[in-house]
Amino acid sequence: MGPAAEVVSRAYGVRLGTIGFLTTALFVTHLAMQIPGGKLVDERGARNLGTVALAVIVLGNILALLVGSFAIALVGRLIAGIGTGVGFIAGSDYVRATVGSASAQGLYGAAGVGGGGLAIAVVPLATPLLDWRAPYVTALICAFAVLVCLPLAPRDRRRGEPLRRSARATTIDIVADRRLYPLAVAHTASFGLSVIVGNWAVSLLQHDGYGRRLAGAVAALALLGGLVTRPLGGRALQR
Repeated sequence: MGPAAEVVSRAYGVRLGTIGFLTTALFVTHLAMQIPGGKLVDERGARNLGTVALAVIVLGNILALLVGSFAIALVGRLIAGIGTGVGFIAGSDYVRATVGSASAQGLYGAAGVGGGGLAIAVVPLATPLLDWRAPYVTALICAFAVLVCLPLAPRDRRRGEPLRRSARATTIDIVADRRLYPLAVAHTASFGLSVIVGNWAVSLLQHDGYGRRLAGAVAALALLGGLVTRPLGGRALQR
């Protein structure tokens, strides 16, 4: 929402800071679905859950697009966050199951942060044509494009293949594993902070008198840098 925050705030009739709750809503359910989503992927397969996740993202964005209400937009973002939470885990596991290398995981990570960077650059350009609908329409276009291509992707699991041992671990087992906590902190410090910067930089730069296009391009760099650094990080880990 950050790239079009001012336009969306005027359309909904709320203060600019309130628009931040639309991003918060998405990440609340995104966070909540990480462990349950991972267990579902273990049980049903990454490609299958990725398809379901994309359908949920489409549903959330259509709801917000059809009803021009801030309250409904919050509900739509909560729904979309369920899809992004499951889809993020499904994509990562799909890479692990089909390719398995750290370099491939780096490319996947680059696509994740780079996609956010492209959104920050593209949404301000689409705003003059689509107004407050720009974030939802662009998200739907991307989701539909992947939905069309996903059935053509290789299967990540053979028919009848037994559950992985990780599927039998309980949520308590996962949360109690202290080895995961330093990795969680590092992930939050890098990905989480970059999302915050990318979301608000456009509005802050426009407030200081910069044009929408320039502000979008500058803010996008906070995430687009990951297109280079994440694959390099994967390659370095392999070496």
